[in-house]
Amino acid sequence: MGDKKTLLAICAHFISKGVISEYKKMSNIEGYDCILVLNNSQLNLKNDTGSPVVTVTYEGYDMNALLYDKQMHNEFNLPNGYKTEKNSSSFVLVTWYNADYRFYYIKKYLPDYDYYWQIEYDIFCNGSSYAPFLSKYENMDEDLLICKYRPEAHYSDWSWTHGVDWAYEPDVQLYGSFFPISRLSNRAADFLYERRIEQGNIFKSLPESDQYCWPFSELFVPTELMKNGYKCADIDEPNIGFYEFDLNEDRFFEHPDNLLYHPVKGRFKKRLNDCKSEINKLREQISALSKN
Repeated sequence: MGDKKTLLAICAHFISKGVISEYKKMSNIEGYDCILVLNNSQLNLKNDTGSPVVTVTYEGYDMNALLYDKQMHNEFNLPNGYKTEKNSSSFVLVTWYNADYRFYYIKKYLPDYDYYWQIEYDIFCNGSSYAPFLSKYENMDEDLLICKYRPEAHYSDWSWTHGVDWAYEPDVQLYGSFFPISRLSNRAADFLYERRIEQGNIFKSLPESDQYCWPFSELFVPTELMKNGYKCADIDEPNIGFYEFDLNEDRFFEHPDNLLYHPVKGRFKKRLNDCKSEINKLREQISALSKN
């Protein structure tokens, strides 16, 4: 893409050593800038700068960050649609269901890029840098690069194709995707933002009914772009899926292959619950022995 400017954005609702590790792997790659995009409604980081673009420090390491929250979201006048709910009270659900909204926040405050990568916090790069991954796509000029990009039929086995006939006539080809990793062009971000506003006005005017579904981001983004003459392509990363990888068990870092993995969470909650259960059993055994 020559002199095209590209921004890498890690999207998260918390900061951890794992998030910082991935940020470092994205930093200092020639031709790319890097930023954290943080849901500050959950983090509650203090910001007196007057701008959502700030520097955040974690364990002595400084990172560029864009802080967004419900107040900022309201300024965009974006619909709060969540499944069949026209006004969801949960900002977390709204931003999960409408993952494309983060692209619009980024584009608004960092408008001078040709392309924007959105990478979820539970992605793990099994290598020292994201450069090998990015090099595979740097010469592609598609408006959308996204995982599991494919055509879908109305009312297919994928539930998000149900109830969207109010937005897409039965003869409109639907498309599906998966959002852990995606890249959007500047012009596509502007177009999709306007389409969300337009569809939101229509959705609000529909009768109250469970048969009308607000388009899920993983359907809305590729369907709208393909329907309107934009170019889309698949991100070919075989380890991006629903299976939860565990760094402690799989130990990818001992055999770097420069591939991306998702989701990498470590199963910490399950392990914590297992430990609590084992501790309770030990306490019962100790109590029984003490009585003898």
